[in-house]
Amino acid sequence: MSGLKTLQISNDGFAFDSETGATYTLNRCGRLVLQKMQQGEYRAQIASTLSEQFGIAQGLAERDLADFLQQMESLGLVPNIKGVMS
Repeated sequence: MSGLKTLQISNDGFAFDSETGATYTLNRCGRLVLQKMQQGEYRAQIASTLSEQFGIAQGLAERDLADFLQQMESLGLVPNIKGVMS
């Protein structure tokens, strides 16, 4: 399984997995989440950043983050998220 370590993210939202050759297009929110994950931030920290930067309620940021992480897990970009990054 490839993952965050092999994912190169450009400032314009283009992501390239150097291990598999897969490419992804990210919106600003997705790019921010993956960059924060690569920096080692925890889920609560990332949700707070999303809430602040995008002006949304903390609870909504947490739900959106959980949905995004599930999508990333299904693509093999993050490990099983249960209990990870809590």
